[in-house]
Amino acid sequence: MLRAPRALLRPLLAVLLPVLLIPACSAGPSRVIDLGPAPWRGGLSPTQGGAPDAPQTFREVRIYYLTGGAGALRVVPETHSVLRTPRVATSALEELVHGTPQRPEDRTPFPRAARILAVTISEGVATVDWSPEVLAARVSAEEEALGIRSAVLTLTEFPSIVSVRFTVEGRDRGPVPGGRLIEDWWGHVGLSGQPWSLDASRRLLRPAASPS
Repeated sequence: MLRAPRALLRPLLAVLLPVLLIPACSAGPSRVIDLGPAPWRGGLSPTQGGAPDAPQTFREVRIYYLTGGAGALRVVPETHSVLRTPRVATSALEELVHGTPQRPEDRTPFPRAARILAVTISEGVATVDWSPEVLAARVSAEEEALGIRSAVLTLTEFPSIVSVRFTVEGRDRGPVPGGRLIEDWWGHVGLSGQPWSLDASRRLLRPAASPS
């Protein structure tokens, strides 16, 4: 059996050893798991987009949209493909806000001009930091409540997220240009109940989600 000379093994081990030891150097689960903005490419399927020399991988996620009219408004899921990325929660939220629903009757109340500045996940709480344009929506109380629920449902499908809270440019209260208060959100439900968990969002929004 042939053996490599020791002179050749030493430089080889010097290269491989740090790579092999990376998992052992971890200090446990990261407190911050998802950071935005993500490299979002909305509405793409695994057979669409991407240059031949830059293959992309995708994963399916559930995006929750609003459907129906006043008094019978409800949240419904659609299955969309987004880029597989460490920031997949950000990608899913981008798809909700800036993607195109598959059914013409489905919609989102989030303004398309709104930008997702970051999604940070710490101890199970996902904090979505928005640009001020997110406050420009003019919707009913029912649509505001279900709009919040649609974001909570879209994000809590990921095991790392238990609850969701919103901020605007890093703040959860105070005015933005134009005079709207962050804590008022769209003028009805507001942000006083956050962070919202899946169960809490269902309790809060059940009356609005039930057809009359």
